Amino acid sequence: MHKLEYFITHNYNLAMRKLQEHINSGEPDAVIIALTCCVIFVGLENLRFNHREAIKHLTKGSQIIVKTIDMDRLYGFTSKSQQSHMPMGSLISDNDTMGIIECFRHLELSQRLFAFEVPLAVNSRLCQTMRSHTNDVVPPYFSSLTQAHKIVSAFVTEVMSTDYEATAQRGNPDFWASPSVKQQHRALFKRGITILERYQAYMSSLDLSSIGPRERASYYQDLLQTFSMQGMIGMLPLPVNAQQHKRGTLGSIVHYAEKLLEEKKALATHTDACLDYTMEPGVTASLYYSWVYTDDPELKSKALRLMSESFGREGPWDGKALVKLAQVYNDRWITETSELSNTSSPRWGSSMDCLKLFASLRVTEW
Repeated sequence: MHKLEYFITHNYNLAMRKLQEHINSGEPDAVIIALTCCVIFVGLENLRFNHREAIKHLTKGSQIIVKTIDMDRLYGFTSKSQQSHMPMGSLISDNDTMGIIECFRHLELSQRLFAFEVPLAVNSRLCQTMRSHTNDVVPPYFSSLTQAHKIVSAFVTEVMSTDYEATAQRGNPDFWASPSVKQQHRALFKRGITILERYQAYMSSLDLSSIGPRERASYYQDLLQTFSMQGMIGMLPLPVNAQQHKRGTLGSIVHYAEKLLEEKKALATHTDACLDYTMEPGVTASLYYSWVYTDDPELKSKALRLMSESFGREGPWDGKALVKLAQVYNDRWITETSELSNTSSPRWGSSMDCLKLFASLRVTEW
């Protein structure tokens, strides 16, 4: 073993022992320290392409959150003064705690899209809390980008949690035939359409030339995520009313991914605001799924080109690594017949699991 590698491994193992000591100490801020360390370890392992270890750290952190943090109390508050409340004996406020939870929410989503085995413990718990304290009615108009972003985030959490909760029912045709299940997915799809309409109406009311690149990037990111969730609903083995919109949805995903990449490139040119590594899903995951599912050769080619032009890493997602995967990817991996119908549903066939694909196709040279 190289001396530098030995040094890194030694200190990494030492840090892991210290982390476990903090978790077991029972000190007031032991939980926050442990969660912060988990986030760091997830990032380090993803950067090393050691995704299975990243998943272990993420799962441990998510379990700590679900078991030790009272989300109903945190998200039940409405006033700013209450949200800034600092519990006795704690070094951080409720807002800071919610920020850490939001970080794990992003991490779970990014890792889950990459590896089908990743549980959505924090997202599912957040989804339960939101259902208790809020309603899913989209307001008649958006008044700010911040409000719109929160609505999109809640929608993403709802869709991904619904997908996760339904995993165990994959081979149960009675479940998918249930009127309540059909209604749930139909309502989610319509909610996504409403969000897109409200968001685009809000942005059209603004002078786009007066909006900075950060705001435009945020707008494109939100639209990209919303269209991606619409596509996710259509990938469930219950083609509600999303199937006929498949081509348009995938085209919109690629369109807004390209817009977002343009804004990120502009930001990188004029500022140092664009990071080389982010935790939340960005353009790569959406482009990858568009490339997999579209039957339009032109759109498939464009998605692949944009992946190759993407810069930075998004959790476990690396555009250039996925382009390499595409080069060795065979059509037999792309289409898998759904167990419940004649429609193709590779997302549910789990053969689209990136983690398993990289291992099975032995794409090891980065």
